[in-house]
Amino acid sequence: MAEKTAIEKLFLKWLNKEFERGQKCPRMSTEASEYHLPAIELHDLPIMMEEYQALAKLDEKCEWKFFDDEYGDYWETSCGATWTFTEGGLKENGVVYCHKCAKKVKETKR
Repeated sequence: MAEKTAIEKLFLKWLNKEFERGQKCPRMSTEASEYHLPAIELHDLPIMMEEYQALAKLDEKCEWKFFDDEYGDYWETSCGATWTFTEGGLKENGVVYCHKCAKKVKETKR
């Protein structure tokens, strides 16, 4: 078997981590250690890696912290934005995703 290219090595390293986390690769049904990438599929690797990275980001949260001062109530986010609502808070305004980074919102204590 020919030596694996750098992108194959990188992909297999990442794929093994996914298996360790218990997440199966939707494009294959075998263990990562037994998986060999045929040369014809190498053009798919960057696309596959982008897909998996996007799926991994679904688990990430944007933390929103509530502040109140003499100028009014506002929220600071972990992605660097500041938001304010005319009335109510996150639940009352139906906020599920961050308006800046599009990650799911997690309300945190200061």
